[in-house]
Amino acid sequence: MPFDHLSRKEKFAAEGKETGVGRKGPLLRRNRHNRHVDEARFVRDRRPIDPDMALVERLRHREEAAVTALAVAHGDRVYRLAIRLTGNSSDAAEVMQEALWSAARKIDRFRGPAAFRSWLYRITLNAAGQRLRGLGHLPC
Repeated sequence: MPFDHLSRKEKFAAEGKETGVGRKGPLLRRNRHNRHVDEARFVRDRRPIDPDMALVERLRHREEAAVTALAVAHGDRVYRLAIRLTGNSSDAAEVMQEALWSAARKIDRFRGPAAFRSWLYRITLNAAGQRLRGLGHLPC
């Protein structure tokens, strides 16, 4: 080939291929583990993958086992967040139950651009705020 003596970056420039964010071509950057190796990554083809999308679809189809799967998959994290917010294990258990049931009931309101987990955490935060306001610990 006529471009064998050029580096990868120079080859792309010589072939007239544009690189960078928002392009279909590869983005060249240095590999941080091996500084002598360039790696080509296709930026535009990457999409964030939410591991909970299958669970979301099951919840949208109103499967009974999906609610149990939701509690198994996210119950511990929701409980840990609730206990940090409420400071009490019994209140945290009630907040966790309310947050998981609210998420299951209102799954049709989940739009999807954000991760399901962040949406669930926000529901937990709101449930904890309602619980603390009901107990008189937070001002209205």
